[in-house]
Amino acid sequence: LSVYSGLEQEVIRTPHGRVSGVLELYGADNSLDGAPYFNPSRTLSTSLTGRWEWVLWRAFERSVTQRILVTGGHLLQEGFDDTMVYSAEYAQEWAISRRFVLDAGIQWARPVYDETRERRTLLHASLNWRLPR
Repeated sequence: LSVYSGLEQEVIRTPHGRVSGVLELYGADNSLDGAPYFNPSRTLSTSLTGRWEWVLWRAFERSVTQRILVTGGHLLQEGFDDTMVYSAEYAQEWAISRRFVLDAGIQWARPVYDETRERRTLLHASLNWRLPR
């Protein structure tokens, strides 16, 4: 069983950008022992993210927007000491047309699994295709 809740609050909005904060809460209770993936018996986490995005260029339906996210949080895992987790992300969104948007970025994170802190660098890219009505 897992439960997630998130709340985003926009703090500043201008014609070319916005700043917002995101509060997230997550809890899980697992009964499967010895799973081949990270599956703690009980975990609870909270995090706060600062999100800043702004438009670099816009021409009619096309635009380039970039965003920076900085996250800090707290993780409680049953049987281990509580710990801080954090990450940072930079990404760009290229609106090619009303229907096609390319999103790409990089994220640096320091997650913790069973009290072992890891270093993680993720590259991500997606092409979103909005279907016509």
